[in-house]
Formats: sequence, structure tokens, C-alpha cells
Amino acid sequence: MGVFGLWEALEPATTYCTLNEFAIKEGFHPPANRSGPPRMLRVGFNASAWLSSACRSLPQHRHSTKKSPELRTIFFRLATISRMLVQAHFVFDGPSRPKVKRGGIAKTAPHFPMQHFRELIAAFGFSWHEAPGGAGADLAGLNSRGLIDVVVTEDSDVLAFGAHTVMRSEHYDDMKLYTMDALEHSAGVTKGALLLVTLMSGADYDDGIRGCDVDIALQLAHYGFGDELLHAVETLTAVQYKE
Repeated sequence: MGVFGLWEALEPATTYCTLNEFAIKEGFHPPANRSGPPRMLRVGFNASAWLSSACRSLPQHRHSTKKSPELRTIFFRLATISRMLVQAHFVFDGPSRPKVKRGGIAKTAPHFPMQHFRELIAAFGFSWHEAPGGAGADLAGLNSRGLIDVVVTEDSDVLAFGAHTVMRSEHYDDMKLYTMDALEHSAGVTKGALLLVTLMSGADYDDGIRGCDVDIALQLAHYGFGDELLHAVETLTAVQYKE
């Protein structure tokens, strides 16, 4: 989920396309400011979110049986991606992921389907790794450092974590695309604004300020408070920041 209500607030910056269309446009028809030969788009997926979604509606005892409906669902999703011009990379939650989520205990995916999921990823020729903490934060870091081109997720907090290109939807032929350039120019939302909104309105692992929703936080962010906060974090020493 991420930051409740953030996707709706960012609607003015949304563009629509299929994942394959975006892959062709960005990989094989790159913008003028990017040099080099055409290449396949590097796409990051939250593997733990995939597994949680597949397992959510199934009884717990089904996870230990030989027949695994959740893996069948995952297989067909992987097969769909394999027909696209993308290099898929999957990230799993790691041991340091926060234990509490939305006021409750964060659920951990059962070991049986997780192990077979990783085997399926390898069988399709894709790659994966386990993050130190949450997969979403790790994907955002990979995107911000240019190691992957786009993050596919339903969790809006990846934007606050630093992701600059995000797509969402379980149906790859009808996706919503968000870029930092579009957020700044179409919605007036900067990286600092995203940080302030997340801190004030709350997200999966923090409740934020009581009574402060995304709309209130965005109004304050438009006065530049988020940009000032981000600048302080990036430029001041720990002692200066505390002062």
C-alpha cells in the first residue's frame, strides 16, 4: 500500500502505457540524452509482494501440499513477462524488514512457495536477490542509482525512498507510469515533498501525525518545507542537523 491516498494525489502526473510499450520506447528508442546502443529495459519487481498477493486468499494448510495454486499464478505471471523485451529482476524482503506493519505484525511468506518461486525465477532466466530489509526500499535504491530502469509495484512509498520511475498495475497491458519529472511538472511534487508527506501522513511502518492526511501534508509541502528538510538531511552533519 505505502502512503495511503498518495496515488490519488499524484493522478495529474499519471501517464498510461503497457510495460512492453515502455520497454521498447526506453530501451530501443532511448531519449537523446542517453548514449549507447539499444538495450532491454531493466525492470525491478517486489517478489515478496507477488508472493503475498498469491497466498492471501489461500488456507494456510494449502501451502504445504504438492499442488500449489499460488505458484501456478506466479508461473503465468512470469510467463507473461518472459514474452516482453525486459530484463526482470526480483527482490525479496530480508531479515531486517520491520516486524510491525500498519499497526499489526508484518506477515512473512511461507518458505515452501518462496523457495519454489526462486527456482521459477531462475528457470525463466531472470535474476533475484534478498534485500537487507524491505524489498521496496531496496528497489528504490536500485532505481535511484540507475541499476534498474523502472520499479513495478503497488506500494507508493518507493517514491519517498527515492525511486524516480515507477509503474503500477497487475495487468501489464494497462499500467500507470509515474516519473519524478512528471511529478514535479504536472503535480508540483518534488522529492522533498514526497519525504514530508510520508513523514507527516504515515505509511506502512509509521502512523505519521494524527489527523494529518496526504492532502494536508501536500499543502504544507508546497511551501517548500519538504525541500528544506531534504536539503538539510543531505548537506548537514549529524550534529548540525540536531541543532
